[in-house]
Amino acid sequence: MTLWRWFLFLTFVFGFAETAVPSDLYEDAYARLGQVRQQKKTQVFDLFRSVQEKAEKIRNDELVGEFFGFLNGLYREQLLERSLGSNTEIGLLLKDYSHTFDEYCLRNYLDFYDVLFVSADGTLLYSLRKETDLFANLFSDEIRETELSRQLRNHTSTFFVDYQYYLPADEPAAFFIEPIREGKTLQGWIVLQYAINRLNTLMVDHQELGNTGEVYLVNEERRILTNSRFSGEETSLQLRVDTKAVSDAFRKKKGHDLINGYRGVSVLASYESFELWGTRWALVASIEEGEILTNAYSRSPQRWLEKILKKNFPPSGGNDRTFPSGRFHKVDIDEIRFSSADNKEKLVTRGVDTCTAISVVLPGRFAYLSHISPYDKIYEAENLTNLLKEMINRIKGYKIVLSELPQLRVTVIANHEKSIAKIIDKLIRYGFHLDQVRFLRNPLADYANVVVDPVVGETWVEWVTSGAMVSRSVEVAGRWSDIGSIMKRE
Repeated sequence: MTLWRWFLFLTFVFGFAETAVPSDLYEDAYARLGQVRQQKKTQVFDLFRSVQEKAEKIRNDELVGEFFGFLNGLYREQLLERSLGSNTEIGLLLKDYSHTFDEYCLRNYLDFYDVLFVSADGTLLYSLRKETDLFANLFSDEIRETELSRQLRNHTSTFFVDYQYYLPADEPAAFFIEPIREGKTLQGWIVLQYAINRLNTLMVDHQELGNTGEVYLVNEERRILTNSRFSGEETSLQLRVDTKAVSDAFRKKKGHDLINGYRGVSVLASYESFELWGTRWALVASIEEGEILTNAYSRSPQRWLEKILKKNFPPSGGNDRTFPSGRFHKVDIDEIRFSSADNKEKLVTRGVDTCTAISVVLPGRFAYLSHISPYDKIYEAENLTNLLKEMINRIKGYKIVLSELPQLRVTVIANHEKSIAKIIDKLIRYGFHLDQVRFLRNPLADYANVVVDPVVGETWVEWVTSGAMVSRSVEVAGRWSDIGSIMKRE
């Protein structure tokens, strides 16, 4: 058996024996997430307590009650619709009264996006924003499909209606409802429309959550209420979030866990559910596992690098792989080359000995490959090339938007350890996490040949060892553990 095969055998037997996650890596993160979650919960309750006070204030507001009675009286006498916009005495009085009341609402109820008066039969008598046609009927027109309409029809004592898409405003809205009665007879409702903006503003403060942390609210239908940090578009009620954290929050109310997040990324999550006026929401604070591991490395790089190099073994069965063939773009020493998946051309470089090869791929989109000599800055050289920086700048500047950076996969290939510390340091500073990076190393090989395929997003390495007989073995980068996974091995 060759030395290389013995190396593979020992790796298989001993290299992966311990795979548990060190708990101390995550304890601080869970504690911080729990604090942020509790802080946001307190802020949500404070916000809605303040809004509740303003909503309840309207029931004792004499001017509001007087104007509602005036409009409702005209409506019952079938004079309201005929008088609106007319030059009759009632029409002019109505115009003046409405203008005065608009100004009054803007001064006293600015927390609410709209103030609506609804008669007992569902007819809209007044709207501050005038987005809904007056005299539209919430019970029979297209508005009848809104949650507001359903609640008014079925639950005349409802105080709060949870956020739902509201057609007249063309956005999510919640509602506070105050019934108006004469004695025991229902006359209608004053409806205060509350926009999602304030809730979103509350959740977008990510100051204590690094680059990948976020806090969000989810309703019982598993629809996210607040906007996602990772989308440039509105996600409120558009994005379904049915993760383990959300399910556990509604099932057992509170906890934390390492889960697969709603973006398909491994995250540490702290969660709980709570109730507001009969409505239940789940509150989740999360941060990517990759960021936690990367931050841990940055605090003690030398300590972690030693552990990584000790446990960075190749998978078994590498010699059975076939080196790819096909159309190639050749990459020479001290050169960077690009290939698009549309061109279906692979990148290849040969004779990586004292050098280092680095591939960066976005599977199905593109690939970059560089062949970096010992005169580059990754070897601590000062006066010559800085190819890694140049390659990442090209990618960030021309090939991706910032939100796509976590999708990139980096593979470092060398038969030595001379450049890996500097490469990791640079990649972290460029915004990469260590679960995006693999380091393929074979100290027994004389050199490596490397092929990168942008279509499948894979990198192949052919290790060549000279001697009495030349031996070749092929490794597929995707079968190696990323550095983040290596860090999790005890």
